[in-house]
Amino acid sequence: MVGRVALGMLLLIGAPLTVQAHAIHSTLTEFSLAGDGTLTVRIRTFADDFSTAVSRFAHTAARADHVVSDADAARYVGATVTLATGGALIRLAFVSQKRTGDVVWIELRASARTLAGARVRNAMLFEVHEDQVNIVKASYAATSFTTLFSSGDKAKALP
Repeated sequence: MVGRVALGMLLLIGAPLTVQAHAIHSTLTEFSLAGDGTLTVRIRTFADDFSTAVSRFAHTAARADHVVSDADAARYVGATVTLATGGALIRLAFVSQKRTGDVVWIELRASARTLAGARVRNAMLFEVHEDQVNIVKASYAATSFTTLFSSGDKAKALP
């Protein structure tokens, strides 16, 4: 009897814990303009949320491992993250996506002379979570600016 109890205790101790979804629904987007006019955009998002959103957008089934094709990721990000200067959209070219644990880092690039007065929008994952909040940071010239987006927000002007 004691052996069975001890075995049961060992099995419970060694049993994996149930993984729960993260409680924070957010993305972080960083716009960084270099002196040579190269604009780099890096987006951090949770892999499970991103996979769900991209799958809905592409009308495909979400994969259990949360992997998203580059083509589908590029189309989704292009539809939900925008930057415009002088009323014209700047084409943000998809460079890569890199998975690190439960996070995906997406990198985009473009050319721009300045971000001053540009209008930025990040509507990623609003269709997935009601409490989604997207943090956007922009660094250019001597300016650093941070703003938040929640569902229903329109594009916002950078200073």
